[in-house]
Amino acid sequence: MLRLLILIAIAIAARAWLLFSTPYVPVINGAYYLLQARSLLEKGAFGVPDLPLTFMMHAALAKLLGAMMEQNAAIVLAVKLAEATLPALAARRCNSRGRLRPCHR
Repeated sequence: MLRLLILIAIAIAARAWLLFSTPYVPVINGAYYLLQARSLLEKGAFGVPDLPLTFMMHAALAKLLGAMMEQNAAIVLAVKLAEATLPALAARRCNSRGRLRPCHR
């Protein structure tokens, strides 16, 4: 379990370093994530129809952060935080009784 937590922490740190080393969102669809989160916050609907879970998490986190900062900065920070942590947490699903196993079947 400790090895898994260390692996997750390293993955989060590496992704955070990549994401926060630039003012842009350097993932494949970075601008799309920003567009969807902004659209959810401003209109309550997606700008482009898509599966909602990730974008709803981005928008919810941006709404929480929006109480402390300007909306544009909150959206960018929310997307970067979510993209740094969520993929790394998928490793938890691949752990069974302390042993890593393939996530796909």
